[in-house]
Amino acid sequence: MQLGRAFHADEDQPETRYEAILTHGLWLRRFGGDPSIVGSSVRLNDKPYKVVGVLPESFRPFARLDRTVMPEIYTPLGYDLTQPSACRGCQHLQIVGRMKPGVTVERAWAELNGILREIVREHPKDYDPKTVITLMSLRDYMVGRVRSALWVLLGAVGMVLLIACTNVAHLALARASSREKEMAVRAALGAGPPRLMRQMLSESVVLAVLGGVAGALLAWWGTFALAGLGPRQLPRSHEVCIDQPVLLFTLSLSVLAGLLFGMAPALRASRVDPNESLKEAGRSTEGRSRFTYRNVLVTVELALAFVLAMGAGLLGKSLVRLLNIDPGYDAHNVLTARVFVYGDRYHDKPETELTYYELAMRRLRVTPGVESVAMASNMPLVTFDRARLPHPGSSSGKRRGSTVSGPLFGFARLL
Repeated sequence: MQLGRAFHADEDQPETRYEAILTHGLWLRRFGGDPSIVGSSVRLNDKPYKVVGVLPESFRPFARLDRTVMPEIYTPLGYDLTQPSACRGCQHLQIVGRMKPGVTVERAWAELNGILREIVREHPKDYDPKTVITLMSLRDYMVGRVRSALWVLLGAVGMVLLIACTNVAHLALARASSREKEMAVRAALGAGPPRLMRQMLSESVVLAVLGGVAGALLAWWGTFALAGLGPRQLPRSHEVCIDQPVLLFTLSLSVLAGLLFGMAPALRASRVDPNESLKEAGRSTEGRSRFTYRNVLVTVELALAFVLAMGAGLLGKSLVRLLNIDPGYDAHNVLTARVFVYGDRYHDKPETELTYYELAMRRLRVTPGVESVAMASNMPLVTFDRARLPHPGSSSGKRRGSTVSGPLFGFARLL
């Protein structure tokens, strides 16, 4: 904690859960970074909460792809078993656990399902007999939906690197052809094939490392711009940066690339025949093997470029089709907001709650620049509907008290 303390275990009760922890951003933006904020009171849902701590700036919550807005105030859960949402089958809470060293996922899965079977036997009316527990790693929970896309992007980058290596190998081989007399003289003076290979590979690695350094500098400059342009659904995209592991990976990949595109000219130099090379030094013709190397490199380069071009074309075509899909509604100039209603003034008072929503909609309708306003229980095409908002005059509203469960989404179309 930057200021104050974390929650105590005895505070996680319905009657003692009125403590709050602020995030660093909210502390600066709303309270001006007041160092004496700990111990003061803030009002949430018509109830006073005591601020017990402020999180450090480096704190990052678990963020899924569908969480575009991060929480800024934390309070103890204080699970109230008298609330309607406390039913055993509601399944509205998520659990994150850290396994002990040496415990496998299979063992944890078996133990948890064993516990669940006992619970199902104790409460047969609340659970289906086939109910099971599933486990997912935190990494898959956070970035599982974009992992495939990132692997595809990494594969495309690898293809570009292979094409570049092939192109540089072609140029290095052409340069090695002009240095054949030099290699022949070195061989005549006693340099063996390993010595000639080391020289050519060393030159290739130096060239690759210089290119890697230039690429790292360009990446450092462009990373911030690309991270800012990234989609909000990409988790922790604002944390993307060039750090020490990235630099070490770049250095290793540069050395590997240098060895890769330097192998062909190195093999060519190690097989030079001093007698034949010095005799043919004044001729303008080139040997068959030299053309064979070049033909192979050109063929590989064209094949890789063809695969990359086809893949990029298919991805682009798929993107265009996705953008042109008609969702069934016009989202142009439409703003949405998630609305929650809490507090004693609304507790078990459906008429008061509905009045609040109606008043909010009337005020929004007369707001300059707003064409129309509506509300729904969930965003279209996002999730299934588990909330209810019966009309006040409907039979279901009279019979069930016009209850409203869960958040509501407000839609406003701008002029």
